[in-house]
Amino acid sequence: MNLSCPTRLSCPGLPGVAQAFPPVRAARGMTLIEVMIATGILVFGMVAILAIILTAQRSHQRAVNETNAVLVANSVLSELRAAMDKGGLPETYSPDKPFEQLPQHRDYPDYRYAVSFKKLEAQRRNPKAPLLGEEYYVEVRVFWSQRGEAQSATFQTVMFLRGSVTPAPGSGFTVPR
Repeated sequence: MNLSCPTRLSCPGLPGVAQAFPPVRAARGMTLIEVMIATGILVFGMVAILAIILTAQRSHQRAVNETNAVLVANSVLSELRAAMDKGGLPETYSPDKPFEQLPQHRDYPDYRYAVSFKKLEAQRRNPKAPLLGEEYYVEVRVFWSQRGEAQSATFQTVMFLRGSVTPAPGSGFTVPR
């Protein structure tokens, strides 16, 4: 055996070495099929990511619109509550009117609203107790347009209209002043 040989592959006279380690061929490029498959996978992934982004954008816009509708309804209900605390019943706006004829909110001009009242019958535990006012079922519908489609949200509450308090005669109730 020749011990001066630096590597076994380059040393002549060593039997079986060439068969165990065949010569390495130079790397060829990718085939056309491999490139097409890789491109297809990349395009499929990009389309999926784009669809996710568009869905997220629509969901965000819907959330913004619904949040603004809540703010509009809260503002309208606050104004109604203030008017009812003074003893007056504010004007109603029918939701059956065309969008352009509904009142526009001052802070959110793209939003319009309708208000309706329904007097609730008092269910009194003690018929001799004085009535302090009347209860009303109040409904506020907020309208807006999203991508050309009319959208709306409905908010309901019960409000109290203060009235003149007159205790029933002989009831023993007094009205605090």
